[in-house]
Amino acid sequence: MRPARASGLLRTTVIMSIAAVFAAVIVGACQPSASIAPSAIGGENVYTICPFGGELPAKEINDRAVAILGARLASLDVETSSIGVGACIDVTATTSSPAQDEAVRAAVLGTGSIALLSLPVAGAQATVVGSSPPDGAAPIVFGTDFSAAEASAAGPEGEPVLGLGFSDAGAATIASWSQQHRGEVVALAVDGVVVALPMVDDAWAQGEVTLTMGEAPPIPPEAIAAMVSSGPLPPEWAQPERPQG
Repeated sequence: MRPARASGLLRTTVIMSIAAVFAAVIVGACQPSASIAPSAIGGENVYTICPFGGELPAKEINDRAVAILGARLASLDVETSSIGVGACIDVTATTSSPAQDEAVRAAVLGTGSIALLSLPVAGAQATVVGSSPPDGAAPIVFGTDFSAAEASAAGPEGEPVLGLGFSDAGAATIASWSQQHRGEVVALAVDGVVVALPMVDDAWAQGEVTLTMGEAPPIPPEAIAAMVSSGPLPPEWAQPERPQG
């Protein structure tokens, strides 16, 4: 058993095996920390997620968190993994490529809070991908309004694309709202970070939202899809607003 950690504390340990074993440990508080460069061929990675309040939650909450993390790993096609609960949750995953390593890291260390936001006129032009949403941004759909997501490299020049699926209520909300706001730019925010700035088009009126993302989105689309499909971590295990990954 390891001692309880400070509020919101994340510790990430990445172990990479090539000809010998090297270890690098990064410890961060409630703020983003430096990225960890994956090995050229992937490797075994260990991530430690500590409860936001510092104390281990009840078993049913921990079981739900483990199930969510397991679903995210499965969504990302991780073949070898383990999840153990002590004072924190230790997630071990073996990845086969740098891209999979990056996606797994983001999906495991992210809380998974997602929302499509309308932007205030005063803050729309100043909003950029990678920033926090501006003051006055209002949720259009969020939480259980999303039902699924799928990532692919289907943009005009092979850019990553994220397709979002909605519950019946979410699709109805999107369809109704978009009819009055066609041509406006909105923000997709994940864990308090703007990851895309799509323009509302005719497809939104059918409850269909497909986003073409930049070449280097702050959170990999595959990780976003995994978090949407699994749902967010319980509040007791929620990570800082801008988590590592």
